[in-house]
Amino acid sequence: MSHMVRVASQFKSLMALRKTCHAFNLILEGEGEVRLFGKNKVISDYVLRLNGQFDLGFIKDKDGLKIVGDDMLITGAYGYVDAQLGKSLNKLKQRYALEVLKIEARKKNMTLVEQKMENGQIKVQMTRR
Repeated sequence: MSHMVRVASQFKSLMALRKTCHAFNLILEGEGEVRLFGKNKVISDYVLRLNGQFDLGFIKDKDGLKIVGDDMLITGAYGYVDAQLGKSLNKLKQRYALEVLKIEARKKNMTLVEQKMENGQIKVQMTRR
């Protein structure tokens, strides 16, 4: 049995989240229906359409955006989500953190260079211009 859950991860920058989705060749849409397990649906403020039969939703709260989705989807029961966004959405979270760093680096007139490591991690170097 599957349930809708909210994930504790905070996404405070909508711009960084949009850039993150773009990096995965996915589109973050405005308010809409999130497709969940068992043909269930829920309305969220933003919808990340995944390549497959389910989606992730994001709802606004006072601290930013929180993920809404199917508990089995988020915990990795569906392999296509892991392939796209990483186990427990780790690739999504990592890329989001990188996009936030890029935005902050630009604000501080810094250059950011990213290097993908063999183990999947990303090494980041920031320097003043």
